[in-house]
Amino acid sequence: MPLLITSITKDEYDQVAAEKVVFSQSTGWADLRALNGYRSDYFAVHENKKIVGAFMVLIKTKRLFILSITAAYLPRPSFFFAANRQEGISDILSFLKLRYHLVVVEYNYPHWIKDGPGDREWQYIVAQQAKNAGYITSNAHIQPDASIIKFVGTDNIYDSLASKYARRDARRGLRKSQELGITYQMHESLDDMDLERVEQLMGLIAESRGFRTRNASYLAAFQENVPGVRWFTAEYKGQIISATATIKDTYSNTDYSIYIGYQNPLPEEIYLTYAGRVYILETLQKEGVEYYDQWGVSENPKSPLFRLSETKKRFGGDIVHYPKQLIGSRIPGMKYLVKGLSI
Repeated sequence: MPLLITSITKDEYDQVAAEKVVFSQSTGWADLRALNGYRSDYFAVHENKKIVGAFMVLIKTKRLFILSITAAYLPRPSFFFAANRQEGISDILSFLKLRYHLVVVEYNYPHWIKDGPGDREWQYIVAQQAKNAGYITSNAHIQPDASIIKFVGTDNIYDSLASKYARRDARRGLRKSQELGITYQMHESLDDMDLERVEQLMGLIAESRGFRTRNASYLAAFQENVPGVRWFTAEYKGQIISATATIKDTYSNTDYSIYIGYQNPLPEEIYLTYAGRVYILETLQKEGVEYYDQWGVSENPKSPLFRLSETKKRFGGDIVHYPKQLIGSRIPGMKYLVKGLSI
């Protein structure tokens, strides 16, 4: 029986999709992206008179040469509540192509599905469905195209680190922290002064490694709008010296590490990154969270992510590659004109 896709309101979407989609498909994420000029549309997917999926679309009006086009961007949708479902993806992609001038999709990989397809197999499945719907693929990405996902499980966190050197440095970091009085904490939110400090810490990393940073007002909106945001901090003499913003996602039972900033205030190496990461992993383990997603790695030495990626690998986990960006348009030739361009 063919799928039926209907437009629904924001409130209706919250009712049918709450805790059934990943955070980047939530209304809170849409509210955050509204600060960057996006509007949002919401849809339900029906089959046999039942809602079997839902998705959110971010929209911008873009100028392309002399044209004004409606560009739709879908950040990490699964489309179906059964996230590893393969049938029907092309039907939804075809629907979107008819509704908007331009459609850009960065598809999810359901790492939390037990016995699901591997990431390479999933890439192939999505690419074939996209081809059937008249889409092309692009190596350009708005969200990271790969990540490291670690199963937290019930094993000893130190033993689960990737090498004996990582385990050694994590223990050194904990010992140094105890000697110096550095404390590690989790916060549901930070006040304005602390967010300004986090902005400074993030800026230091951005300056040294060529990253894009976020200001305190954006971080305030981030923690206000997006469900599941927490802050893991390290504090020394009353000042935050390390902060990691994560999102605890109920649907995928995954904690996503989104933003990080740190500064060693001492002339000696204190292995702050290692001790702080172990604190995060031990906290997630106590909460029963299954996966820790380090949100973005690159194996390209020319990428600003490369050096940080090498550090992330030391904490263990599997590198996961997401499907390539999908581009579709009902306007002849449009998908080729915009390939590689950001929306």
